[in-house]
Amino acid sequence: MMRTRLAVLGRVGMALLPALIVLGTTFLADLRAPAPVTVHDVTVRLVAGLPPERPDADYDFARHYAWLASERAAQAFTSVVGGSVFAEAVAARARAVDATLTRQAVAGALRADAPDSFKLTLHVTAPSAAQAELIARSALSELTQNGKNYFSVLADAGTPPLSVLEQGSAQPRLVAAPRASASLPLRLGLAALAGLALFGALAWLEGRRVRATDPAAVGLPILARIPAAPSGR
Repeated sequence: MMRTRLAVLGRVGMALLPALIVLGTTFLADLRAPAPVTVHDVTVRLVAGLPPERPDADYDFARHYAWLASERAAQAFTSVVGGSVFAEAVAARARAVDATLTRQAVAGALRADAPDSFKLTLHVTAPSAAQAELIARSALSELTQNGKNYFSVLADAGTPPLSVLEQGSAQPRLVAAPRASASLPLRLGLAALAGLALFGALAWLEGRRVRATDPAAVGLPILARIPAAPSGR
């Protein structure tokens, strides 16, 4: 009887092992997670506007082609902002104030939303408010002063293809690494399933083992015993 109880307790312990492993690894992951950091965001909104190629009323009814060209320009400059050429140009402007800014740093700080009609929204994220605002100013200068040089069809445009609609100031934001404990219920659920499967497998294997005392427990006589093979054979 004692042996049976110990076997059951052993299977229960093995079934609880996956959950204990999950709890331990989750605790260690949260303990080693980096501390939250504060970054600064600047949001800039620009508007794309291209004049009609010809002033004829019949050619550009209700300025349809001008509006359509402006929407296409906003879409095109979304790709420009995400490119390395634009990042290098912005970094070159910003280095006049902060010599530590590199193309990689500027590329990582800039992000453009999908264009909303003819509007283009830029987001700048940097460790400090001064750096975020510097990158935002440099990006605006590059777009408004040099924007037409990114596309040959705009090279002879009389006005810049983009103009500033709204420029925000730097706003702090706390950034924290994802916590492993956030997914703890899911992990524990999977560990419980694994524990149940392990418990069932151990119980099945235990049931296939026949001990010398098992026949006597049900009233069957033991006629003979087969000795174990000597070690080494």
